[in-house]
Amino acid sequence: IGFFISTFPFWLFEMRHNWVNTLALFSYLGAQGSPSESSYFLKLWQNIKDFTDTLVATKANNPSVIPLYLRISFWLEVLVLALAARTYQKPKQQHALTLIFITISSILIYSLLNQKLEIHYLAYIFPVYAYIFGYGVSSKQLWAKATSLVLTLVILSYNIPILAANLQVAPSHQVEKAQTVAQYIELDAGGQNYNVVPGFNNSRDATYGYFLALLENKPHNSPENLVYMICEDTPCEESMVNSPLIFARGSVHPAVEEYSGHPFILEYTAPRRMVSLEHVAYGTWVAKIYLEP
Repeated sequence: IGFFISTFPFWLFEMRHNWVNTLALFSYLGAQGSPSESSYFLKLWQNIKDFTDTLVATKANNPSVIPLYLRISFWLEVLVLALAARTYQKPKQQHALTLIFITISSILIYSLLNQKLEIHYLAYIFPVYAYIFGYGVSSKQLWAKATSLVLTLVILSYNIPILAANLQVAPSHQVEKAQTVAQYIELDAGGQNYNVVPGFNNSRDATYGYFLALLENKPHNSPENLVYMICEDTPCEESMVNSPLIFARGSVHPAVEEYSGHPFILEYTAPRRMVSLEHVAYGTWVAKIYLEP
């Protein structure tokens, strides 16, 4: 009963939106991976690295430069817990072993999927590190207590400076920015049908797509002669406008596919011209483009 009460908003959303996330889940589970992902053990190894990096490293750096010692520290803590659990009394021993089982089995099972694992699908076990640390430092075994504490301090020594720097970053004004851009495009379009595409420097196209979808004159997924390109941080460049990949952009997740605001065309080579480029809000530029017939 608690599960259905807590997830009721989700099911209400699903019913109102034709079960879009549920259908996306079935599509994901049944999808075929690329030949390079056919090896279970290669997928398992990659998933272990991705899961470990998410737990032990603040996402401020490129994952490729996350120190190896952080990954080793986490799995050493798991090993410490497994060894120390033998001395625990029930039910604490059962809880500790269940924690280890859920962590390892989740990665093993998800690695059976054909598609690449999106790490947030494992979000339900993200609190696992706090539990592992708690069980370790509460052990009656001095070696387990000391080892867990030292390993945790090693991980914290890497993350605290990055976290402190992240907290000092200026706000992005993303919602206000997206609303302003959507209103600008609707006003400029003047009732004409149009498409919207993200510039190659825009990684937040879903935010703009959401507010554009709320407009009375929303962008179309069918091809239109009028196209708006949204660029962040730097103005849209001619190379972006004239790229054959202009329509091969945006999210491909089924839940937001209908809000993409443009057709998905892998290569578009027809002539086009940029007639205006305006700075709209907070380092966001909008280019107005006409496609030649």
